[in-house]
This record gives sequence, C-alpha cells and structure tokens, in this order.
Amino acid sequence: MEKTMKIEGMRCMGCANAVSKALSDVEGVVKVEVSVTEGKAFVAFDDKKVTWDILKDKVIKAGYKVIS
Repeated sequence: MEKTMKIEGMRCMGCANAVSKALSDVEGVVKVEVSVTEGKAFVAFDDKKVTWDILKDKVIKAGYKVIS
C-alpha cells in the first residue's frame, strides 16, 4: 500500500530525517520519501504488517503533527 501523509512542524532537513527515521524503523515499511517544502511524507508499506494509524502515531511521537 502507498499513502501520503501531510505533516505540520517540519522546518529543516533534520526534521525530515527524524520523520524518515521514525517511519523507516517500523517493520513493514518498504519506502519513505519526505519533503520539507511540501510538508509531506510518502510511505510505501505492507498493510499486513503495519497499519496507517501506527505510522501516524510514530510521526506524532517524533514530535510532529499529522494533518492527514
């Protein structure tokens, strides 16, 4: 499954790296692309191993607000 997450609070590449690491560390995540300028993270994942809600929670725990 592939989805794009709108994220608020990313201001720099350090923020993008933090979001990317938070998502990449989850079992079942295949690919992550984060754009600071667009405020988005594209995530490809195995929905049999991880849910979208778990991925959103990981971003929130990293200190960012998930809009959608």
